[in-house]
Amino acid sequence: MLGTRRLVVAAGAAGVGHLVYISIVGVDRVSIPYYRHKLSAEQVVAAGPVPWSVLRATQFPQFLDDLLTSSSRLGPVIGDRAVLAQPVDPGEVAARLAARLVAGPLGGIEEYGGPQVLRFDEAVRAWREARGSRRPLLPVRIPGRLGRELRGGGLVTEALPRGVRTWADHLADTYGGTGRR
Repeated sequence: MLGTRRLVVAAGAAGVGHLVYISIVGVDRVSIPYYRHKLSAEQVVAAGPVPWSVLRATQFPQFLDDLLTSSSRLGPVIGDRAVLAQPVDPGEVAARLAARLVAGPLGGIEEYGGPQVLRFDEAVRAWREARGSRRPLLPVRIPGRLGRELRGGGLVTEALPRGVRTWADHLADTYGGTGRR
């Protein structure tokens, strides 16, 4: 957060007319330490001297892909089947970020997500098919408050506009539909 504070002060001193801070959908709803840090950084931007906007994006499909790869290192794909995700293409987030900058300071928060909300088990099924994998899903329910937040949609948004590239598009681009991995 110190880095964000330095950035805001420097932007103010330089006469910057609009500071856009990129953040993550759910930082205000999901109890992960990194998310609390991002939320604090958003508050630093909002309290600063520069007109501002915050753009919160849902998770990138590469993150979900890496998560599934990591969770399957021991054989089965391990995860809570009911956790909700809404992958959004990073190129679309970049375009939305540029549009937000051109539109001028919002003095608030805009959320931006992918075109579809997926349950973890749906994402796993499509991922396995794209990779030609037969690894089963070993359902492990995330306990407590964090699990409830993730299953309850803490990482997704109903905000419009939304991206157009789907999880299936990412999988086709990455694995070519040939089941290579």
